[in-house]
Amino acid sequence: MKPANVMLRSNGQLVLIDFGTARDATYTYLAKVGVGHQITAVVSAGYTSAEQINCQAVPQSDFFALGRTFVHLLTGQHPLKFYDAHNDVFRWRQAVTISPLLGNFIDSLMARKSSDRPSNTQVLLQRIGEIEQKILQRPKKKLPVAVTVAALLLLGGGFGYLASKIGQSAPVTEKPSVTVSSPVAPPILTTSPAAKIPNPLANLSLAQTLTGHTKAIGEDHCIAISRDNSILVSGSWDKTIKIWNLTDGTLIRTLTGHSDSVNSVAISPDGKTLVSGSNDKTIKIWNLTDGTLIRTLTGHSNYVTSVAISPDGKTLVSGSQDKTIKIWNLTDGTLIRTLTGHSDSVTSIAISPDGKTLVSGGVDSPIKIWQIADGTLIRTLTGHSNYITSIAISPDGKTLVSGGVDSPIKIWQIADGTLIRTLTGHSNYITSVAISPDGQTLVSGTSDNTIKVWQIADGNLIRTLTGHSYSIHSLAISPDGQTLVSGSHDKTIKIWRASR
Repeated sequence: MKPANVMLRSNGQLVLIDFGTARDATYTYLAKVGVGHQITAVVSAGYTSAEQINCQAVPQSDFFALGRTFVHLLTGQHPLKFYDAHNDVFRWRQAVTISPLLGNFIDSLMARKSSDRPSNTQVLLQRIGEIEQKILQRPKKKLPVAVTVAALLLLGGGFGYLASKIGQSAPVTEKPSVTVSSPVAPPILTTSPAAKIPNPLANLSLAQTLTGHTKAIGEDHCIAISRDNSILVSGSWDKTIKIWNLTDGTLIRTLTGHSDSVNSVAISPDGKTLVSGSNDKTIKIWNLTDGTLIRTLTGHSNYVTSVAISPDGKTLVSGSQDKTIKIWNLTDGTLIRTLTGHSDSVTSIAISPDGKTLVSGGVDSPIKIWQIADGTLIRTLTGHSNYITSIAISPDGKTLVSGGVDSPIKIWQIADGTLIRTLTGHSNYITSVAISPDGQTLVSGTSDNTIKVWQIADGNLIRTLTGHSYSIHSLAISPDGQTLVSGSHDKTIKIWRASR
C-alpha cells in the first residue's frame, strides 16, 4: 500500500484502488512462509517493510506501509527522502508539525521489528480512539484526513496482505464517520478541504527562462537533471552542451567538442559523468565536475539520437538512425553488444529502474522491449500509426508511456504489453514525455508549443502550460518532483517550479 492506492472520490469518499498485486491471506500462504518456501515479494520502495522485501510478510507488514503512507500524506514528500542511509535512521518528524501523540502512533506503525508494531487492527482502532479523545477540541469534529484514511484502511482490513480477493473492489463502501464528544486540545494539522494526495506538478509556475544557446534545444532527451537536484544539463543544435546551476539558473560552463548537433544527454546516478550523443555519429563521455572529455565512442554509422545510463551507472545504451541500439560498458567504453530489430531509425530509448529492461521506439512505429543482459527481444508493441518520438518508464517499472507523430499519448503495461489508455488533447505531434518520480503524473510537450500535465491513474488532464514561442523539444522532471524543465526550438530553457 502507498498513497497512489488511496483515492478520494468527488463525493468525499476514500477508497482503496489497484488490487492487481494483492494476494489472498490464506493458510496455504502462511504455511509456505512458515516452512521457508519461496514467496513472490510485492515491493514499493519506501513503503515496504524489511520482512516483506525478504518474502516473509506478516499482517503487521501492512501497518508499516500504512505508517509510511501517513508520512507521505503529512509531509507531501516520498518517504525515501527522510531515510538517512549513513546512520540507518528515518528522520521525518522535523518535516511537519504534528501532535506528539500522532507522531508516536505513526512511528509505532513503522517499527523496524514487526513484533514492535501494534498486534492487530483492533489495537490500532483503539489507539486512534484514544488520540481522538485527547486531541480534538469540539464535539462531533471529524478527524484530520490522515487519521480518516487510517480508519478507512483499518476497517477495510488492510491492503497488500489482507485483501480477500485479487482484483476485488475497495472493501469499504461508505465513508467512515468517526466522531468524539470530549473537549480537549486543538487539532493536530490543517489540510485543504479536498486533501488529496499532494501533486506538486499540478501547481507549476514559470520561475526562470534560461538563454544562451544559439539554436534549438535538442529533441526528446536533451535536458537532464542530476540526482541531487543541483545541476541542469542541456544539449543543442548549436553543437554545444551547457551546464547550469538549477537552483539559480547561472551558467557553470559550456562544453564544445561535437562537430554537429547534440541530440541527447544523460547524467550518471552518482552525478560525476555526463554522456552526450550527436549527429556527428559519436558518443562523448565527460567528467561533469570539471567538463573534461574522458573518451569518445564510435561505432554508429549514422546520427546518435538517444543515450541512456543504467541505474547502477555501469551500462550505457545508445540508439541511432543506423537502425541499431548499442550497449556499452560505461567504465571503459567497450561495446558489449548491438541490438538489431528496428527497420528504421531508433529515435528514443529508456531503461527500467531495475536496469534489466530496455524499451526502444523508432520511425518504424512499433515499440520494442528488450532484455539488457542478453539482448533478447521480449515483445513488440503496436498501436501507434506513425513514428515514436519519445518514451518514458514509470519509477516502479510497471508502466510505459509513449508519444509520437500520430499525436495521442499511449500508456502501456510493460509486463504483458497491454494498452491501458490513450490520451488525446494536444493539437499537434508529441515531442517529449516525462513521468514524475512518484509515478503519479505525466508531462508531455508537443509541437503546438504547449506542455500538458496529466494524471496517470485516470488519464485526466490537470493543466496546460504555455510560454514557449515554438515547439517543445525536451522535458525533464527533477528527482524531488518539485521542478519541471523544458527545452524548446525557440532556443530557450524554461524552469517551472511547484508552488509551496
